[in-house]
Amino acid sequence: MLEIERARAIRDAILAMDAERSSDVVHGAEFGSWSVDGAGWCAVVANLWDIHDASCRGRMRQPNLQSNVIGYEFIEVYHEDEGVMCLVYEIDGDDEHLIYFDGGDWESLFARSDTPGAAALSQAA
Repeated sequence: MLEIERARAIRDAILAMDAERSSDVVHGAEFGSWSVDGAGWCAVVANLWDIHDASCRGRMRQPNLQSNVIGYEFIEVYHEDEGVMCLVYEIDGDDEHLIYFDGGDWESLFARSDTPGAAALSQAA
């Protein structure tokens, strides 16, 4: 299976889980995000526009209103405090960009039967 297919399955499993509203900081400016904590992993999901806007505010610049950040989300997965996956994808669309995917044993944490989307992950493996 291709890395992008594995990343999609993990993203879908994470998005099916309960998330807590949180915030993060980029260039000293805060932006809203969602966090999902799993057994041995955690994920951050954020609207790409919110990240871009905060980055611009932090650097005292005007936001770029081009459509390359509007309508996209960013998901980053961590295992043992190390980033293992980063995917940017269009909300309700087909455009997606796998920034990095460091496959490994951590992927099996999503295949547990009590994890939402585990069936899709099993099929994708």
